[in-house]
Order: sequence, then C-alpha cells, then structure tokens
Amino acid sequence: MSMSPAPFRPLLQAAGTADAPFEPVLAVEDLPAGAMRRVSRGDLDLLLAHTEQGV
Repeated sequence: MSMSPAPFRPLLQAAGTADAPFEPVLAVEDLPAGAMRRVSRGDLDLLLAHTEQGV
C-alpha cells in the first residue's frame, strides 16, 4: 500500500490552518498500513490513519 494523502472535504480543515506551512509530524515508518496515531501540536490534536484510501 502506498503512502499518499487521502481525499477530504475542505469543510474538515482545522480553522486557521489554510495558510499554515507544511510541518512533518510523524515519520512514515511510524504509520504502517492499517495503523492510527495521535499527534498533538499546541491545542490541535490530529488523528492520522493509514487506510486503503491514503493517509
């Protein structure tokens, strides 16, 4: 399974992140296929999931 961004509705984008630069939050090897990981940045919590549709 390849690692690629999964499609999402723009409505799901966190407020205030539209102009934010990319920031790596997790190494690729730490999110194998089928896994989920929680990452926190300040007050923002992210749940990353590596699914068949992407990350």
